[in-house]
Amino acid sequence: MLKYFGIANDNLKVKVMKKIERDLLLEKIGEWQIKAQNENDPFNKYLSIFIAYNIFYNLYKKSEQPKANLSRDDSKRAVATLSLMNKSLLFESLKADLEQYLKFIFIYSEEFWGKVGISYTLKGAFQRNDAEESIEMLLKWLYRVRCNLVHGEKNYDDEKQKKLLSMSSLLTEKILQHLIEMYQQLYVNGAKNNLFDD
Repeated sequence: MLKYFGIANDNLKVKVMKKIERDLLLEKIGEWQIKAQNENDPFNKYLSIFIAYNIFYNLYKKSEQPKANLSRDDSKRAVATLSLMNKSLLFESLKADLEQYLKFIFIYSEEFWGKVGISYTLKGAFQRNDAEESIEMLLKWLYRVRCNLVHGEKNYDDEKQKKLLSMSSLLTEKILQHLIEMYQQLYVNGAKNNLFDD
Protein backbone atom coordinates (compact mmCIF):
# COMPACT_ATOMS: atom_id res chain seq x y z
CA MET A 1 0.00 0.00 0.00
CA LEU A 2 2.77 2.43 0.92
CA LYS A 3 5.70 3.25 -1.35
CA TYR A 4 8.48 5.11 0.38
CA PHE A 5 11.41 4.23 -1.82
CA GLY A 6 12.25 5.87 -5.11
CA ILE A 7 15.28 6.50 -7.29
CA ALA A 8 16.53 10.03 -7.85
CA ASN A 9 19.88 10.99 -9.34
CA ASP A 10 20.87 7.31 -9.20
CA ASN A 11 20.79 7.40 -5.39
CA LEU A 12 18.33 5.50 -3.25
CA LYS A 13 16.28 7.96 -1.23
CA VAL A 14 13.33 7.77 1.09
CA LYS A 15 10.20 9.66 0.15
CA VAL A 16 7.92 11.20 2.69
CA MET A 17 4.44 9.80 2.94
CA LYS A 18 1.78 11.29 0.70
CA LYS A 19 -1.30 12.82 2.26
CA ILE A 20 -3.50 10.32 0.44
CA GLU A 21 -1.49 7.42 1.93
CA ARG A 22 -1.77 8.92 5.41
CA ASP A 23 -5.51 9.38 4.99
CA LEU A 24 -5.97 5.80 3.74
CA LEU A 25 -4.20 4.49 6.83
CA LEU A 26 -6.40 6.62 9.08
CA GLU A 27 -9.41 5.19 7.25
CA LYS A 28 -8.13 1.64 7.74
CA ILE A 29 -7.66 2.31 11.46
CA GLY A 30 -11.29 3.42 11.59
CA GLU A 31 -12.41 0.23 9.86
CA TRP A 32 -10.62 -1.92 12.45
CA GLN A 33 -12.13 0.18 15.25
CA ILE A 34 -15.60 -0.51 13.86
CA LYS A 35 -14.77 -4.20 13.51
CA ALA A 36 -13.68 -4.28 17.17
CA GLN A 37 -16.87 -2.53 18.29
CA ASN A 38 -18.98 -5.09 16.43
CA GLU A 39 -17.15 -8.15 17.79
CA ASN A 40 -18.84 -10.14 20.53
CA ASP A 41 -15.93 -12.49 21.17
CA PRO A 42 -13.48 -10.78 23.56
CA PHE A 43 -10.44 -12.40 21.93
CA ASN A 44 -11.42 -11.17 18.46
CA LYS A 45 -12.38 -7.78 19.88
CA TYR A 46 -8.96 -7.25 21.44
CA LEU A 47 -7.11 -8.45 18.35
CA SER A 48 -9.14 -6.07 16.19
CA ILE A 49 -8.61 -3.01 18.37
CA PHE A 50 -4.92 -3.81 18.73
CA ILE A 51 -4.55 -4.12 14.96
CA ALA A 52 -6.03 -0.62 14.72
CA TYR A 53 -3.55 0.60 17.33
CA ASN A 54 -0.67 -1.19 15.58
CA ILE A 55 -1.48 0.54 12.29
CA PHE A 56 -1.66 3.83 14.16
CA TYR A 57 1.71 3.59 15.89
CA ASN A 58 3.39 2.60 12.61
CA LEU A 59 1.72 5.56 10.89
CA TYR A 60 2.92 7.87 13.66
CA LYS A 61 6.48 6.57 13.37
CA LYS A 62 6.55 6.96 9.57
CA SER A 63 5.01 10.43 9.85
CA GLU A 64 7.91 11.58 11.99
CA GLN A 65 10.67 9.39 10.54
CA PRO A 66 10.10 8.32 6.92
CA LYS A 67 13.29 6.22 7.06
CA ALA A 68 12.09 4.23 10.07
CA ASN A 69 12.44 0.46 9.78
CA LEU A 70 9.11 -1.10 10.78
CA SER A 71 10.48 -4.66 10.74
CA ARG A 72 11.91 -4.34 14.25
CA ASP A 73 11.34 -2.58 17.57
CA ASP A 74 7.58 -3.03 17.50
CA SER A 75 7.31 -2.76 21.29
CA LYS A 76 9.18 0.56 21.25
CA ARG A 77 6.82 1.98 18.63
CA ALA A 78 3.85 0.81 20.68
CA VAL A 79 4.88 3.08 23.55
CA ALA A 80 6.44 5.88 21.47
CA THR A 81 2.92 7.28 21.08
CA LEU A 82 3.38 8.68 24.60
CA SER A 83 5.03 11.73 23.02
CA LEU A 84 1.81 12.53 21.16
CA MET A 85 -0.52 12.26 24.14
CA ASN A 86 -1.91 14.77 26.56
CA LYS A 87 -1.23 12.35 29.40
CA SER A 88 -2.99 14.34 32.12
CA LEU A 89 -6.16 14.66 30.06
CA LEU A 90 -6.07 11.00 29.03
CA PHE A 91 -5.42 9.84 32.58
CA GLU A 92 -8.44 11.75 33.88
CA SER A 93 -10.65 10.27 31.15
CA LEU A 94 -9.46 6.72 31.94
CA LYS A 95 -9.39 6.99 35.72
CA ALA A 96 -12.69 5.26 36.56
CA ASP A 97 -12.14 2.41 34.10
CA LEU A 98 -8.50 2.04 35.10
CA GLU A 99 -9.38 1.86 38.79
CA GLN A 100 -11.67 -1.10 38.08
CA TYR A 101 -9.09 -2.70 35.78
CA LEU A 102 -6.36 -2.53 38.43
CA LYS A 103 -8.57 -4.40 40.91
CA PHE A 104 -8.80 -7.18 38.37
CA ILE A 105 -5.30 -7.63 36.94
CA PHE A 106 -3.66 -8.79 40.16
CA ILE A 107 -4.97 -12.33 39.55
CA TYR A 108 -2.48 -12.80 36.70
CA SER A 109 1.20 -13.46 37.00
CA GLU A 110 3.34 -10.37 36.80
CA GLU A 111 4.39 -9.15 33.37
CA PHE A 112 7.76 -7.44 32.96
CA TRP A 113 9.16 -4.76 30.68
CA GLY A 114 12.84 -5.38 30.95
CA LYS A 115 13.23 -5.74 34.72
CA VAL A 116 10.23 -3.57 35.60
CA GLY A 117 7.14 -5.29 36.96
CA ILE A 118 4.44 -3.59 34.91
CA SER A 119 1.29 -4.12 36.97
CA TYR A 120 3.09 -3.45 40.25
CA THR A 121 4.50 -0.18 38.89
CA LEU A 122 1.19 0.76 37.26
CA LYS A 123 -0.72 0.28 40.52
CA GLY A 124 1.80 2.37 42.43
CA ALA A 125 1.68 5.17 39.85
CA PHE A 126 -2.12 5.14 39.88
CA GLN A 127 -2.21 5.40 43.69
CA ARG A 128 0.17 8.38 43.51
CA ASN A 129 -2.03 9.96 40.83
CA ASP A 130 1.01 10.00 38.54
CA ALA A 131 -0.56 10.44 35.10
CA GLU A 132 2.67 10.10 33.14
CA GLU A 133 3.87 6.83 34.66
CA SER A 134 0.34 5.38 34.82
CA ILE A 135 -0.23 5.90 31.10
CA GLU A 136 3.22 4.58 30.19
CA MET A 137 2.78 1.42 32.28
CA LEU A 138 -0.76 0.92 31.00
CA LEU A 139 0.48 1.00 27.39
CA LYS A 140 3.18 -1.53 28.27
CA TRP A 141 0.66 -3.76 30.04
CA LEU A 142 -1.76 -3.64 27.08
CA TYR A 143 1.10 -4.51 24.73
CA ARG A 144 1.97 -7.54 26.91
CA VAL A 145 -1.69 -8.63 26.83
CA ARG A 146 -1.48 -8.46 23.03
CA CYS A 147 1.74 -10.53 23.02
CA ASN A 148 0.23 -13.20 25.25
CA LEU A 149 -2.87 -13.39 23.09
CA VAL A 150 -1.02 -13.52 19.76
CA HIS A 151 1.46 -16.11 21.02
CA GLY A 152 -1.24 -18.42 22.35
CA GLU A 153 -0.74 -17.85 26.07
CA LYS A 154 -4.42 -17.19 26.77
CA ASN A 155 -6.93 -19.84 27.77
CA TYR A 156 -9.90 -19.34 25.45
CA ASP A 157 -12.30 -21.01 27.90
CA ASP A 158 -11.29 -18.91 30.91
CA GLU A 159 -13.98 -16.38 31.92
CA LYS A 160 -11.38 -14.26 33.75
CA GLN A 161 -9.28 -14.03 30.58
CA LYS A 162 -12.38 -12.98 28.65
CA LYS A 163 -13.06 -10.24 31.18
CA LEU A 164 -9.44 -9.10 31.05
CA LEU A 165 -9.60 -8.86 27.26
CA SER A 166 -12.92 -7.01 27.30
CA MET A 167 -11.58 -4.45 29.74
CA SER A 168 -8.29 -4.23 27.81
CA SER A 169 -10.24 -3.54 24.61
CA LEU A 170 -12.15 -0.71 26.27
CA LEU A 171 -8.97 0.96 27.51
CA THR A 172 -7.11 0.48 24.23
CA GLU A 173 -10.02 1.97 22.27
CA LYS A 174 -10.10 5.06 24.50
CA ILE A 175 -6.34 5.51 24.23
CA LEU A 176 -6.44 5.07 20.47
CA GLN A 177 -9.29 7.54 20.05
CA HIS A 178 -7.34 10.12 22.07
CA LEU A 179 -4.27 9.52 19.90
CA ILE A 180 -6.22 9.85 16.65
CA GLU A 181 -7.64 13.18 17.80
CA MET A 182 -4.18 14.44 18.77
CA TYR A 183 -2.70 13.18 15.49
CA GLN A 184 -5.38 14.84 13.38
CA GLN A 185 -4.94 18.15 15.20
CA LEU A 186 -1.22 18.15 14.56
CA TYR A 187 -0.57 16.10 11.40
CA VAL A 188 -3.75 16.61 9.39
CA ASN A 189 -5.10 20.01 10.38
CA GLY A 190 -2.08 21.53 12.06
CA ALA A 191 1.56 22.50 11.77
CA LYS A 192 2.89 19.07 10.83
CA ASN A 193 0.59 18.63 7.82
CA ASN A 194 3.51 19.95 5.76
CA LEU A 195 5.49 16.78 6.53
CA PHE A 196 3.45 15.00 3.83
CA ASP A 197 3.59 15.28 0.07
CA ASP A 198 0.47 16.24 -1.88
